[in-house]
Amino acid sequence: AAVMSKLESYVFVPALSFHTFMTYCNINSIKENYNFVLFSVVGLAISLLMAIPLSYFFIKRGGDYYSRNIYKYALTFGNFGFMGNAIVPAILGGVYGGDVLYKYMLFTLPLNLMVYSWGVILMIPKSDNKSGVLKNLANHIFIAIVLGALCGITGLTDKLPALVTTTVGYFKDCMTPVAMLLTGFV
Repeated sequence: AAVMSKLESYVFVPALSFHTFMTYCNINSIKENYNFVLFSVVGLAISLLMAIPLSYFFIKRGGDYYSRNIYKYALTFGNFGFMGNAIVPAILGGVYGGDVLYKYMLFTLPLNLMVYSWGVILMIPKSDNKSGVLKNLANHIFIAIVLGALCGITGLTDKLPALVTTTVGYFKDCMTPVAMLLTGFV
């Protein structure tokens, strides 16, 4: 389970992110779908405006600061996680599933940015938090998204060797079955 979990986190999910962005991200798709990012930012702002004051109802002033941060995090982000990464392509299948997955990933992009910046600051006590915001953002998933988007926007996708695109495709296809196996283990 530990090995499969690491493969899922460090290989299969980044491969899915890279493949989705290299396939669907281009200037036209960004122009057509920027509204998903805007809706996400608006929803995130509303969540933040509600979560911060609500957290004080659960943990009163002078209470445990860390526990209040857990409430802020949970009320702001909920569980958007990677559930859509597995469900969208499985339900919609084929090219349509990939296009919708791309839109879903665009929608969750601002949420991921906030989780890996403000969310990490909330969840890791100040004494244990040795990394900065930029180091938290420079993770395997964001690197895969940025590289995939660069390949898609620049047209480099068509110039990548078949071995690379095929291997990335096989890795991305492993994401859902391994996620289901890991869920079964839990």
